[in-house]
Amino acid sequence: MKERVLYLVKFYVATVLIFMVAKVFFILYHLADNEVSFTDSLQVLRHGLSLDLSTSLYLLIVPFLLAIISLWVRIPKPVFRVYYFIAAVLLALAFVADTSLYEFWQFKLDASCLQYLETPTEAMASVSTGYILLRLLCILLIAALIYWIYDQLTAKSQKLTANSQKIIGTIIALLMTPLMIIGIRGGLDESTTNIGQVYYSQNQFLNHAAVNPVFSFFASFEKTASNNVTYHFMDDEECERIMRELYNTQSIGCDTLLTTQTPHIILIL
Repeated sequence: MKERVLYLVKFYVATVLIFMVAKVFFILYHLADNEVSFTDSLQVLRHGLSLDLSTSLYLLIVPFLLAIISLWVRIPKPVFRVYYFIAAVLLALAFVADTSLYEFWQFKLDASCLQYLETPTEAMASVSTGYILLRLLCILLIAALIYWIYDQLTAKSQKLTANSQKIIGTIIALLMTPLMIIGIRGGLDESTTNIGQVYYSQNQFLNHAAVNPVFSFFASFEKTASNNVTYHFMDDEECERIMRELYNTQSIGCDTLLTTQTPHIILIL
């Protein structure tokens, strides 16, 4: 049981440190366009720590469950490695996408980037091939590094203990579950963990730098879902009848400033 607890603590601490290092690189990447002192960087890490701690607990859920199961049966190491691979790729994508897109969008990574995946050719038209290849290389290198870090934390062997110790370990794990939920939620207050809690400065860049990009991305889904509620007040036929009366689409005779009936119209956005 001691080995499993130590493994979970190491995994959690490593994930928090990964998020903090990512913030440092985010600041360094945008240093040319923003004046950030060493003290500012420390403030960013301090104020952004609450989101890092909460998001790291989300990533700890699967290792936590695997550690409980491993009390009773041996779990092959490839099972852990599959999760490490998925987590490493997602983290690398979030870090690189957030850092790269911020110079264009000036806001943190959120679900709005997914709509551009429907038209990847148009999305990549504003950047060079070298720019894209460099980012892909960064994703691969960062994912490989994170995967290696997680893989080093896994115990070389899983010792199956006596039944009494298995039961005690399972009970302890169940008692720890509410603590994890409280940590993810951000405490027992009415307000749950949110992006606004890390905002502390009049400098918006420092506020954005403090935001955890993974938390920002998944938190935006809730906002998107809440804005897409459809209220069906009447039949579709009745709705169409009313709309037809409001917006007349039938052609009517009128004067025009144009000298041709089929003009070429260019709409500039």
